[in-house]
Formats: sequence, C-alpha cells, structure tokens
Amino acid sequence: MNYSDYELAGGGLKLMFWGEIVTIAAVPAAVLSAILGVICVLAGGIMCLVGLAKAGAAHQNFRSAMVMTVAGMVLSVLGNMFSRGFLGGIVTIAASVVSFLVTYYVCTASGMLLESKGDLAQADRAALIWKLFGGCTAVSVLCILVGWIPLLNLLAAVPAVIAGVVSLVASVLYLIFLYRAYQSLLA
Repeated sequence: MNYSDYELAGGGLKLMFWGEIVTIAAVPAAVLSAILGVICVLAGGIMCLVGLAKAGAAHQNFRSAMVMTVAGMVLSVLGNMFSRGFLGGIVTIAASVVSFLVTYYVCTASGMLLESKGDLAQADRAALIWKLFGGCTAVSVLCILVGWIPLLNLLAAVPAVIAGVVSLVASVLYLIFLYRAYQSLLA
C-alpha cells in the first residue's frame, strides 16, 4: 500500500463517519420536522456513498460495500412496500444480510490498510466489529425464521432482544472505529 491509498481510504472513512452522524441526527430532526429528518437521512446516505466511492480507489472491498449500500437502499424501499407477512420477512432478512456485508467489507478493507500501516490495534478492532455484527445478524435472521413457527415464535423474542442490544453496542463501536481509522489513515 502507498500513501495515497491511506489518504483515499482515510478521506472516504471520514466522509462515512460524518455521514453516519448526519443520519443519526435524522431522529431528533424528524421530531422538529419530518422533512428535516428526510433531508438528514438523504444527506447522510449520500455522504456515505461518496465516502465509499472515494475509499474504493484504495481497496476493492470499499467498492463492494458501496454496491451493498445501494442494494440496501433498494431493499429499504421494498421493505416499505412489503412490510408484513412472508415477503416482508424475506425482505427484512435480505436487508439484514446486506447491512452486515457493508460492515464486513468496510471493516475488512480498513483492517487490511490499517495493518499494512502498522496500526494493529485498530485492525484488530475492525475484525471484532464485523464478527459482532455477523453474530447479531445470524441471531436476528434465525429469530425471524423461528418467529414464523407458531408457539416457537415466543422463544425467539429473548434472543432477538439480546441481539438488538449487542447490535446497538456494535454500532457505537463501529462509529468509534470509523473515527479512529480515518484519523490513523490520514496521520
């Protein structure tokens, strides 16, 4: 890897980090105005896509993450159309898997670049984060599938809640990782 790869990836991760923050800001913004919430979601999504496109010049996995992000957006629209029933469950499962793949591709690409730069602590954190998301995704998908079985659907609630909490923690760790990774790569 050369310096320009680190600079491209770091700049892309910086845009992604701020895009995620803007997207999170959509929740309180929507309380003030629904249109403001939509604007925050759109702006954050665009920032993430531009960040992935920029970082994609440094590593193929960032380009794969960008493709998966677009697929996730399509699934989000489909999810709004088919929110209930079997088809809604299939769309939800697909969206969960695609969301995991975005995280996986970003973390593996970042981890490889950070490792080649010598930042082993952040590279290890990248591996931990995608594995946490992978475990949560697997449990969530399993809970959705078990939820379709009468009587067993009640058993799916507890692991689904636990996976949700772990996923929330992993999301916070992911944001911290994006921040530290872009700082490391741009240093």
